[in-house]
Amino acid sequence: MKTIGFVGGGRIVRIMLAAWAKANAMPVRVVVSDADEQVLSRLKQQFPSIETAGADNLKPAAQDVVIVAVHPPVLKAALGPLAPAIKPDAIVLSLASTFTIAALSGMLGGFARIARMIPNAASVAGAGCNPLAFAAALGAADRDALATLLAPLGACPVVPEEKLECYAVVTAMSLTFFWYQMAQLAAVGRATGMSAHEARDAVARMAQGAGAVFADEALSEDDILDLIPVKPFAAMEAQMAEAYRTTLSAMFEKIKP
Repeated sequence: MKTIGFVGGGRIVRIMLAAWAKANAMPVRVVVSDADEQVLSRLKQQFPSIETAGADNLKPAAQDVVIVAVHPPVLKAALGPLAPAIKPDAIVLSLASTFTIAALSGMLGGFARIARMIPNAASVAGAGCNPLAFAAALGAADRDALATLLAPLGACPVVPEEKLECYAVVTAMSLTFFWYQMAQLAAVGRATGMSAHEARDAVARMAQGAGAVFADEALSEDDILDLIPVKPFAAMEAQMAEAYRTTLSAMFEKIKP
């Protein structure tokens, strides 16, 4: 896979480019289009090797891997005009929720070499969880090549397509509140005498350890919750659990196909 085209140049494009740059794995050619010239200017400033195409989506669509990085509400309008520019042996990778591989193929006039990925913001540090689903038209060599391209982002587990929106809610959106909570903990650390570095380092190490414990399926979730007897937020746990259920369940209903 020699060339990459991004249709859309928003945050997730910056995250993916940063992951490739961090791993010294920047593709030999990256072409990015976006209707906002300021977005492209910022990307070009941060990643000088990329090419920008203004609002001309046909230029990125003519690359070996076409990554569709636009939000679901505008995806249909963006995708339809791309079909004539896409090479027969290209791979189209959609980063959007909601639209299935079958729906994407229909928008592209029957083009079948499609994959979907739910991107994760932690990929900026090469530590994301970015689940992938492949169309049947993509063979083993195609899948391996795409997995190699995406490896610098972190874990890219292959999952059934119907579970992608589950991952979108559980992994992609979870960082919005995990990072908020981590920032609050770091603030408490600074307020109680830690340096900024000490506070962030302590919270990051705690989060790594917490993840390792949660991944140990020899422990039940109740066992994990019982490891620390002091529960300063006990009075708010029911309210917090309800917020998780109602907010994230509503989000899932909104994005599911």
